[in-house]
Amino acid sequence: MKKKGLNRTACIVFILFSLLTIFFTTSPTMAFNVTLAWDAVDGDINGYQVFARESGQSYNFSDPVWQGTAATCTIDDLEDQTDYYFVVRAYTDSTTSSSSNEVFYPADDTDSSDSGVLASKFAETTLTSGIEYYTDRSYQLTSVTSFYDDMEAIITPNDDRNRTDASGYLTFTMPYDGTVYVAYDSRATSLPNWMDGFIDTGDVIETSLSTQPYLNIYSRVYEQGDIVNLGANKATGFVGDTVSNYIVFYSDGSGGVSDNTDETTSADSSLAGSFEESSVATRAYLYTDRSYYITGGIPDWMIGRTLIQTPNDERYNSASSGYINFTNTVDWWVYVLFDSRSASIPNWLEDWELRSDYRIYTSLSTQPYLKVYRKMFDAGEIVDLGGNYGPGSSDETRSNYVVVYGK
Repeated sequence: MKKKGLNRTACIVFILFSLLTIFFTTSPTMAFNVTLAWDAVDGDINGYQVFARESGQSYNFSDPVWQGTAATCTIDDLEDQTDYYFVVRAYTDSTTSSSSNEVFYPADDTDSSDSGVLASKFAETTLTSGIEYYTDRSYQLTSVTSFYDDMEAIITPNDDRNRTDASGYLTFTMPYDGTVYVAYDSRATSLPNWMDGFIDTGDVIETSLSTQPYLNIYSRVYEQGDIVNLGANKATGFVGDTVSNYIVFYSDGSGGVSDNTDETTSADSSLAGSFEESSVATRAYLYTDRSYYITGGIPDWMIGRTLIQTPNDERYNSASSGYINFTNTVDWWVYVLFDSRSASIPNWLEDWELRSDYRIYTSLSTQPYLKVYRKMFDAGEIVDLGGNYGPGSSDETRSNYVVVYGK
């Protein structure tokens, strides 16, 4: 016989409405309490049970933290700087309802936000392929680009993915002059406002989470001693549906394991007069002596960066080095956009990374697209590039390459 009222328990509204002054304490050992309330269930029930869990844990439905007949309760002796989650269930002598919607009580991170101390719910590790990138999940990073490999990383609880703190969610003190990177779920259609100062690098990290295509990497420069103060995953400005939490990593600007140590050459760093500089954009001219222009395929992060236009009449240059020389302005990638008609590239381009996920399209009908190659250079380092038909390249007809650099 169905007990009256049990069919309504799925409609419990469970609202966290009163928080005490724990936000003003700075002691990680002090206890606090929260008051919970929910809409009473009509019908023949014995009472209610409240269950709690910490971030990364599961509910123990055999051990309620409170039980009674009122539609409100106070949970005492909770620990500061710990995330708590709560659900309520109605019960009779023989039956228990399903859980209400879950409510979240965030850890008090006021002290760490002000001091730049990393909260204990985060974990520090080394960024590399194969690591688990959340403190409460077994998902792994499956593809980390060599530039980021071995950087210092901060992994987060994925249970925090729906938090909305505008700031103070994750804070730490930058140990040196360098760059902080945020790897953010690519399923988001708009980023939270606290990321406005970050630049889209165009790089990604692939993961083992099948519903997550990849993490997009964003960067921002900080000085030694700066407090890095980051908001939560779904803070104001975020647009999207299901996304996992972000992770953070940082370095002194030379990457995790730099391949560019002592590579500065003694070549002349002045850009020759036959080249001109412009900005990357749709309809930007590629060459100084032709009207061919970019028609599409430019990634958002490349728009506005410096474009070195070359003379297409010099496309047959066969120098092994010294064709283009210039001084790099920032610790960052330099890109070579090379004609896709080439069966093999010159030797000087061999140690550059091909970004096969990008194709830059042009108005030249015989040119399918430009391939995107990149290499990391230090600020002040001389970039020394060979000719379009340098040793090692194939000899089919193709147009000259162009260069993109800067942030």
